[in-house]
Amino acid sequence: MGCFCFCRGYYQHARANMNGTRESRNSSSYDWTQDIQLHGLLYKKPINHQSNKWTKRYFVIKDGFLLYYPDTEKKELEKRKCLNVHPKGIIPLGECTIEAVRDNGQPYAFSVESSEITVTGKLLLAADNSFERDKWIDMLQKSKRITWKSSKLADEMIHQLEEQGLQMAKQRQEYFDQLQSEVMALSDEKEKSEVNLRESNV
Repeated sequence: MGCFCFCRGYYQHARANMNGTRESRNSSSYDWTQDIQLHGLLYKKPINHQSNKWTKRYFVIKDGFLLYYPDTEKKELEKRKCLNVHPKGIIPLGECTIEAVRDNGQPYAFSVESSEITVTGKLLLAADNSFERDKWIDMLQKSKRITWKSSKLADEMIHQLEEQGLQMAKQRQEYFDQLQSEVMALSDEKEKSEVNLRESNV
């Protein structure tokens, strides 16, 4: 895999949320780009390798993760309309440091540093121009806010709201049942009173 994290929880979370719902993927109008924040080709410098040759890789930023694939993935992705769930590498961005750097032969390089990156702790990437480099750095910085932990907290919050909604619905049903019971009891009482009144007048 070359680098990358591998907390099992991170990977399972990223994989589970990688491609939206099955219904949306099967839709003829489904736009796979709506499920990701940024994608495109970048140059990647080898990590812990004798060769210093930069190679093109296809990168995707999605829900607080940076994933990369072979450069052929873009065409495959356009055919499949969903991400390959087996990237060559994946980094949770929550604890990353991202900044522009200088590197020989790559004037538009930037680094992604994280303890989740094995061996060197740093991933060196490069774009074709300063505009593309700055766009990637900006989106990586913004995506740091969508961490695995915050996503889990959001899931928990939604679950709590759903539970509260169910509880409120249950309470409303109980109140309705009680009201119906009281109405029926009052109706029975009224009917008995009318019967007693008629009998007393006979």
